[in-house]
Amino acid sequence: MTQPGSTSVPKSARSAYDAVMALIEPFCADQLNEDYAHLCRELAAALARKRPSPLARGKPEIWACGIVYALGTVNFLFDQSQTPHIRADALCAAFGVKQSSASNKARFIRELFGMFPLNPGWCLPSLLDDNPMVWMLEINGIIVDVRDMPRDVQAAVFQKGLIPYIPADRGPRAGMALPPVEPASVGRYRQYRTAQVALNSKIVDRALSPAVFDTAVRDLGVSLSGRRLQIQSEDEISVIMDYALHEVGTPGARVIDQYRQRPGGKNPLERELLQAAAASAVGVYRVQSVDPRACQLTLRQLAPVQREVTVIDISFSQSPIHGAVFFTRLLELSEFNMTGGAALFFTAALEAQVMQAWSQTEPGGRYRQVFELHRRSGVPLNYASVAAGRQRGVG
Repeated sequence: MTQPGSTSVPKSARSAYDAVMALIEPFCADQLNEDYAHLCRELAAALARKRPSPLARGKPEIWACGIVYALGTVNFLFDQSQTPHIRADALCAAFGVKQSSASNKARFIRELFGMFPLNPGWCLPSLLDDNPMVWMLEINGIIVDVRDMPRDVQAAVFQKGLIPYIPADRGPRAGMALPPVEPASVGRYRQYRTAQVALNSKIVDRALSPAVFDTAVRDLGVSLSGRRLQIQSEDEISVIMDYALHEVGTPGARVIDQYRQRPGGKNPLERELLQAAAASAVGVYRVQSVDPRACQLTLRQLAPVQREVTVIDISFSQSPIHGAVFFTRLLELSEFNMTGGAALFFTAALEAQVMQAWSQTEPGGRYRQVFELHRRSGVPLNYASVAAGRQRGVG
């Protein structure tokens, strides 16, 4: 397991570190807890140890908010089912920072350290026990839940620093069974999804102009207060970015096309992802069945064509979405299919309304119609409560 590191700080960055932590410490004491405060110290210290330290540039309050924001994204701080929790806009207001500034800083931090939801290295201690990403390891070429392995195996991987403690020493878990085996396709999916997230960040940073982003915001009908987006949830940022990269402009002139032409993918995996993204289209799908162990969903595509398709998606497959209808972009890869990452979910009862929004709208306006319907009647996908509640399996 990758460890965030210590809280040691070089003298050259001590003043910047102290200025940031002087803002974080009272906030954690008042709004969060000591576990969050400790992670914030480690993350701030890790930033301080970078050469040169980015903490030396920028306002302390933006760094402070960005650090908490980044760790909150990893640990589902913005999910009201969690304890503690806080809304993203309330977090930013507490530090006196614009949400766009905090979100951008948090994204910079997450990309710098490769952070992702339930990242074992930056996970709260209270979430470690049930965090499958902590315990799923490859042993002799097979992905297993190390909690179900013999103690000598657990001790060996603990000595290597791959797990935080020896599970057998804490007593048996309820419902222990044979070690689960993760399909090879799920491991490949993780590689592709990680590469896709990193690739999208590069595309946004290098090819997405303010004009295209503003067009996406305007086309989707998202209000602005000054330069601040009036979004209803953090998930809407992913939807706006998906629209900006794939829907603004004509084929060949979209952001995804321009990036594919230059600079293009740096390796075969990125090139395959770019090709799939450029050829992709949004559609409406009904969830026919879910296989949580294989992280697989069988979908009935309802529009623009009707067909059955199988998709691998770790988050969606661990969520209670059987029968749900959702609007997403499908990436059809050589080994499997996966979503583009952004999705708008609806209950089964709203299928007719979703299809009406699709069929009665010109192609260029369908995305907005479904997006607006989701803002009125859609359902959020609660990844956090699902992940925290799982006792074993693939994350």
